[in-house]
This record gives sequence, structure tokens and C-alpha cells, in this order.
Amino acid sequence: MLTTLVFIGFTGLPTSLFPSEKPKLVLAAPRLQMMSPGLAARGFGKRVEVRARLEGEPEDPETYYCLDEVWDWGDGTESVYEPDCEPFEQDEDGEDAAELKRQFTDSHHYGPGQWFITLALMNDDDVVVSGTVEIRIY
Repeated sequence: MLTTLVFIGFTGLPTSLFPSEKPKLVLAAPRLQMMSPGLAARGFGKRVEVRARLEGEPEDPETYYCLDEVWDWGDGTESVYEPDCEPFEQDEDGEDAAELKRQFTDSHHYGPGQWFITLALMNDDDVVVSGTVEIRIY
């Protein structure tokens, strides 16, 4: 049996009927960069800085607190940062007392080519949120 739910001419639906969006991770880097021929000939790479921003409010802030950063540089290498944080706490009113980290920055050296950089924010071995940006070096 197939059941279809249709809302006709009804506005102001409670938001609890619809799942809220999860926070997302937005990465930014200069997408197109020129590398001087002299650097490329000598085997030097172009340093690329990548910034990431966690946007949105999580329903469960504790899940997004003190996450490991795993940068996959797209060239077979990774960088991992494991922060040392105080335990997650709430104040007397039940409000979250811990501040979530929302800005992330790292850099990597690349040779000419097209690269996909991914940042995964992880809790233990689980990816909580991730984002990817593409860059091209000429």
C-alpha cells in the first residue's frame, strides 16, 4: 500500500516536521595559481593555503566539539591534527559552555596539476563533517 502525504494551502508548518540541516564545512583556496617556471624546473612546489569554515548550528554541539582534523592533500599525503581539549561541559543553565572551533587553516606545497583537497573533521574514527576544494597549479 502506498501512502502519500499532501499539504494543500497550508502555510506555517512547524519546523519540527522537517529535519534541520547539519552543519557544513566550506573550504576556500585560490583555485587557479601560476607557478614560476624557475621553481618548477628546480623541483620546488607552490605553497597553497587552504581555509575552512564550519557553518551552521549543530543540534548536538558535543558531537562537533574537539574534532581531529585530517587534511587529505590529494597527492597521497595527509596531515593530522589532534587537539588537546578540556572535557565538554554545560553551564548551570544547561547551556553549552564549550566553544566550538569553526575556523581551520593549513598549507601544503604542490607541483603543477589539478588537486582535490579534503578536510575531514573526525570524532574518534567517525567523520562528523567534511569538505573538498579543487585547485589547479600551472
